[in-house]
Amino acid sequence: MMEGLNELAQFRGVAARPAASPTEAAARSARRRTDTKARYEVRVRGEEEVLIETRVGSGNPSSVSRSDYDAAIVAMVIAGEEGQKFDDLLANFHAAGGGEEPYRLRVVLRFWRLGGPPLITRRSARYATLLPPQLFAAAADAFWHRQRPRISDQSSAA
Repeated sequence: MMEGLNELAQFRGVAARPAASPTEAAARSARRRTDTKARYEVRVRGEEEVLIETRVGSGNPSSVSRSDYDAAIVAMVIAGEEGQKFDDLLANFHAAGGGEEPYRLRVVLRFWRLGGPPLITRRSARYATLLPPQLFAAAADAFWHRQRPRISDQSSAA
């Protein structure tokens, strides 16, 4: 098989390389996920606070209202430590009053995984809390409030 790949590569003028092992592929995939840097902060827009996610390489920051954030907390409390697939989590997010756009839930899930010590995990396509439900809800609320000092910075700059 490798011989056939070498012939094809020579025909195309590129060097053939063997396929990555499953562990190498997983490591490369993990690097891609963690190399995507994102910055999170809470800002005041109008009369409400919003979580802003700014990702490197993305021109537009994403924002999530506090009410959507609270709906995501409810959805994850329902999922608990057993976890749920994204579609089930999204249904619970909507049932709790979350916005229609799935990206709002995705932003919050990334924030809980990448915005500090992780509060949730994703394994076997299921999102699960790393804490019991009541502790998770309190920790998620603290995550939001930890981003709030920037609000006073904004008001002093005005």
